[in-house]
Amino acid sequence: LDRLVNADQVATARHRHLAWMNDLSGSERAASARDGETWVLEEQKLAEIANALAAMEWAEQTNQHDTLLSLFLGGHTCWSSTGGLARSWPDRVPEPTASDQNLRSQFLATSGLIRAGAGDEANGYAQVLEAAAIADGLIGAEGPVTLAQASLSALYHRGFFLALSSQTSAALAESDRLRELQVEGVPRLAEWFSWMLRTLALMFAGDDAALTAAIHTEAVGRTISRHIDEHTVTMKAVLLSRAGRYDEALVAADHCLDSEVLGPMKKADALVPAAASLAALGRYEAALDVVEKDFGPLLNTQRARLLASRLWALLLILHHLRRHDRISELAGVAYAFGHGLAGFDQAARAYFGNVLGGEEGLAALPTPDPADLSTDRIEILVEDLITELRDDIAGRAPGPLAEAPTKAT
Repeated sequence: LDRLVNADQVATARHRHLAWMNDLSGSERAASARDGETWVLEEQKLAEIANALAAMEWAEQTNQHDTLLSLFLGGHTCWSSTGGLARSWPDRVPEPTASDQNLRSQFLATSGLIRAGAGDEANGYAQVLEAAAIADGLIGAEGPVTLAQASLSALYHRGFFLALSSQTSAALAESDRLRELQVEGVPRLAEWFSWMLRTLALMFAGDDAALTAAIHTEAVGRTISRHIDEHTVTMKAVLLSRAGRYDEALVAADHCLDSEVLGPMKKADALVPAAASLAALGRYEAALDVVEKDFGPLLNTQRARLLASRLWALLLILHHLRRHDRISELAGVAYAFGHGLAGFDQAARAYFGNVLGGEEGLAALPTPDPADLSTDRIEILVEDLITELRDDIAGRAPGPLAEAPTKAT
C-alpha cells in the first residue's frame, strides 16, 4: 500500500483487487459454479477471507453497493468460520428492498447467522426466520424448486430452532420438506441439510436412531465437500460417545479437532466427546489436555460457549473418576451457565440423563448465585478444577477404569 500510495496507484489497484475478489467470491460466481467446482471455490474463499474483507471495505468506501452485496452474499458459507470477523457487516451492507424477494431472503439469512454467531441471537434468529418465510413464498405450491444456498440455510435453521425447542415432529417435517428442494450449483446439498436436521432433531429428543441418521448424513456430506463432511463428523463423534463407542468417537473427534477447514467453534464442538471418550478409556491426563486445547482468539460469546464445553467435559471426567460428590456441587453451575447457549440444554440431557437422574435430576439442580455465572468466574472455576483433577490423577495408583462406562456418558 505504501508503494501504491507513492506511485498514486491506490485506486486503480484496489478497483482491480475488488474485481478479482468478486470474480472469486461474489454471489454470481457461486451461482455459476459447476458440479465439483463449488467446494473448491469454498476452500479458496476461506483462504482469502482477509482479501474479501479488504475488498468489501473498498466497495463500501467507493459506494459500489451492488458489488458489496455480492461479496456479502457470496461469503455466506464462510462467515461462520471467521471467528466473528464479519460481525459489523450486517449493519453496513445495503439491505435489498422487498421488490427482490430472492435477494432479500439471501441477505436476511446471511445477516441473521452472522448476528447469531456474534451473540445477537434474538435479532439474528428473527432475521433467519424472516428469510425462511420469504423462501416459503418463493417455493409456493410449485413443488420442487431451486433455491439459493443462503435461503435453503434459512429453512434448515428454522428446523434447527424447532428441534432446540423440543418440537421434534415439526423439525422432522421440515427435514422431509428440505429433501425435495435443490440448490444452485450444489447437487445433494438439500439432501444433506435434510439428514443433518433429522439427526439433530432425533439427538435432541434422545432417540437412538440419531446415530444411524448421522452416519447417513456423513455419507451424503462426503459426496459434496470436505468442509461439509467434517461438520457432520463432529456430530457423529457426540453420538458415538453417547452410545459408549469410545474408540470410534475418539477417532471422529480427533479428526475434527485437527481439521484444516473447520472454524474454531466447530472444532470446539468436538471437545466434549473427545474428553469424555478419553476419560471412559482411562486416559485422564489426555482428556484434560483436550479440555485445555487452545482454539485461538474468540469473541466473548464464543469464549462463553467454549467454557461451557470445558466445564461439561470436566464433569464427565469427574464421573469416570467416580467423583460424584464434586458433580453434585458443580452440575448446577454448569447447567445454569450453559442454559441459553443454543444446544447446551439438549447436551446436558444427552450426556447427563442417567448421571443426574434424567429430567427430574436436572430439575432438582440447585440454582446458583448469578455472581458465580460470569464468564470470568467460570474461567477461574475451570482452571481450578483442571488443577484439582491433575492432582487427583497423579495421586491414584495405575489400575483398571474407575467404573464401567454407561450409555449416558
